[in-house]
Amino acid sequence: MTSRLSHLARYRLVAAAWLWLAGLSSLWAAEGDAASPAGSDAPPARMTYEAIYKLASEAGYADAQNYVADCFFYGIEGQKQDFEQAVIWYRRAAVRGLAVAQFNLGVLYEAGRGVATNYLKAREWFERSANQGYADAQSALGLLHFFGRGTATNHQVALDWFGRAAQQNQAEAAYYLALMHRDGLGCPPDLRLAESWMERSATNRHALAQLGLGELLADHSAFSPRKPEAAQWFFRAATQEVARAQYRFAQTLENAAPSGSNRLEAVRWYRKAAEQNFTRAQTRLADLLEQDDSKATNLVEALFWYRVAADSGDPEAESGLGEMYWRGRGVAVNPYEAVVWFQKAAERGHPAACYQLGRALLSGTGVGKNPGAAQKWFSRGAEKGNSDCLFELSQLHWQGLAVSRDPAQALILARKAADQGHREAAYFLGMAAEEGKTVPLDLSEALQYFRSAAERGHAGAQARLGRMLALGIGGMINLPEASRWLAESARQTNFMGCFEWARLLRQGTGVARDPVAAARLLEIAARGGYIPAQTLLGVMRQGGEAGAADPEIAVVWWQRAAEAGDAEAAFLLARAYLEGTGVEQSETTGINWLRQASEGGDSSARKLLAQMNLEGPAHSQSKREAYKWLSLAAESGDVEAKAKLAELDRTFSAQDLVKAQQFLAEYKALRDLLH
Repeated sequence: MTSRLSHLARYRLVAAAWLWLAGLSSLWAAEGDAASPAGSDAPPARMTYEAIYKLASEAGYADAQNYVADCFFYGIEGQKQDFEQAVIWYRRAAVRGLAVAQFNLGVLYEAGRGVATNYLKAREWFERSANQGYADAQSALGLLHFFGRGTATNHQVALDWFGRAAQQNQAEAAYYLALMHRDGLGCPPDLRLAESWMERSATNRHALAQLGLGELLADHSAFSPRKPEAAQWFFRAATQEVARAQYRFAQTLENAAPSGSNRLEAVRWYRKAAEQNFTRAQTRLADLLEQDDSKATNLVEALFWYRVAADSGDPEAESGLGEMYWRGRGVAVNPYEAVVWFQKAAERGHPAACYQLGRALLSGTGVGKNPGAAQKWFSRGAEKGNSDCLFELSQLHWQGLAVSRDPAQALILARKAADQGHREAAYFLGMAAEEGKTVPLDLSEALQYFRSAAERGHAGAQARLGRMLALGIGGMINLPEASRWLAESARQTNFMGCFEWARLLRQGTGVARDPVAAARLLEIAARGGYIPAQTLLGVMRQGGEAGAADPEIAVVWWQRAAEAGDAEAAFLLARAYLEGTGVEQSETTGINWLRQASEGGDSSARKLLAQMNLEGPAHSQSKREAYKWLSLAAESGDVEAKAKLAELDRTFSAQDLVKAQQFLAEYKALRDLLH
């Protein structure tokens, strides 16, 4: 049975019988029923079925024959439903020229009820009825030409029949007429005309027209100011159990405002559409339930709807189901099951699933580690423009993993991802530019990419952007903006952000000086293992900048930083041992730390070590050692070291100077070899 058949059933069951009875009102009295009182508007008493059947079979009244056919069609008036008998009686009335019977007979031929499906016969009877001006037949004939049933598809002819029926206010014809004007089928596209016909149909409670009108008003820019009106039409269609309308109304509620009540109401309508097996509603319902884990039952229901939609082959649901197994949402963590669903969605071309499957293959989680296969899936997702896949693919090229190392291609891919707002890609590009890994070196580009990532909440980018702005790297100093980004980064407990923000607070640079807050931030970063913070915190603890001086705590922090290779901390630790400040004095330990600091490039340590080699006991003096350390300090731009080196040069003989220079060269060669 066609969908139109159920729509027409209501018409025939109610309207056709009453129209026929009205036509036979003159016969009622002859059958012995009491006539209506004179001047009364009350309908006369109803004839019995037996009386009507007699008129149909003996007198051959077409209206009576049509009604008898209706009784067999619907199984009413004590008759058993019998489509073959309905065909017989509709045909009797149809050959007598009754338009409604001709239409009804055409419907049975079209639907294959009581007779084999025959579109040619259906068209023949629809044409007979339509030519008498019967609107439902005109609409039905338009549908045959529209879909090419029993005739070649002909949109112009369909348009003509729909137009005739719509002029009689036939709702279905007006709906299809609107679709044709909307899509330019058999006529030029005309959204305004489409809206007019869609509204006429929708006003007659045609549910699909109500949905169509809502979509016209919501989805086309010509109607953008009328989105609230669109929501009203979605609602009307939704109350008529149109699943797509329920889905669209739920979307409208969800997007209107982020209030809790709107969200709950959206969930209710998504659930209605989901229960009608509307796949997109099932997936979106699962999304919302998974996001709202305030009740354990929400995750259980989310899992259920994801699985229902996934079983229908929806890649979005398959990916969502994989995520739940991957993260253990509403179910035990199961990376193996997650990978199964990611693969299904990825094979259907779902970009996010391509990314997730690639990550699993890259790490070997839930599946054998396979960088080559990961690269394949990242490439598929990247082809669809997925920014996560573009970034991961850029990292493979950057590292030369599963593909030839190609930094230029890595940067191209990362830029594509960053242009889509991928914050990790923007941060990577900022780092590459800041560290001189782009050609040519462009610190202003580093600022640009750090700012892009920072605006998207990337704490590391906020810290680096703040640092560059505070120091004027790549542009002018901008302390207010620097302070804002560093404070935000520190709020997210980024250790570099804590350290850089603490430096501004300690000195009162661009902000009110607050050494207590600075020390608190430094301790957060220091405990997190951020080496520069450990060194500076030691300086503040030794000097009592944020409370009582505590040289012993200072030594503890310098020791941690020095052991991690920080040259400045090693120098400060060396002085503490040499002077016995905060720790038991030990010249041997102090010199060892001093050498480590000097090897690490600390200019102050090099100068002190040079001085000790010049002024220490005779047995420990070494002018060549002093020359080496002063030369290295001078090469780093230390003005004082340059002056001391010049003084030392004057004490050397020409031969000794050559030996000192040779000693320095050998040291540098060995250092380069070791590094």
